[in-house]
Amino acid sequence: MSISDSYVQRFLLEDLDIRGAIVKLDDVWRALLENRDYPAPVRDLLGAMGAIATVIGGNLKQPGRLTMQMQGHGPLSLLVVDCTETLNLRGYAKASEDAAGKTGVTDLIGDGQLLLTLDMPDQRRPYQSYVPIEGDTVAQVFEHYLTQSEQQPALLRTTCSGQAAACL
Repeated sequence: MSISDSYVQRFLLEDLDIRGAIVKLDDVWRALLENRDYPAPVRDLLGAMGAIATVIGGNLKQPGRLTMQMQGHGPLSLLVVDCTETLNLRGYAKASEDAAGKTGVTDLIGDGQLLLTLDMPDQRRPYQSYVPIEGDTVAQVFEHYLTQSEQQPALLRTTCSGQAAACL
């Protein structure tokens, strides 16, 4: 077993004009969850967002910090993930006890917004993008955002448990 079981593997299918990455967070994910007792639906949304942040943060070409934040008026009022270009990952969820019986972004966060912040040391101010939350999974929310911001179709698949979080 290696020191870290977590990884990011990039790929390019030139003939199909498809680029992407596979992210698997094992030990990193378990360390992030240590001493936190999130209900499974909250944990799974945080894991999906952490895996997606790792995919996007892995594309940073220079020192910087990518912060993704979903806020809403549901039982999960705040979901934040922070990733650096070296793929250091932090995350936090603020949820009420009502969150345990809910599933999906719509039930947990309700109406809300996604805030992406890219903070680079050589820029005077961080780049920020606010968009409404559209989709019932974290993957759908980011597919919509990426399709709008990069103006190219995006497809994301995530999975999460108490042991690992992954994204393709």
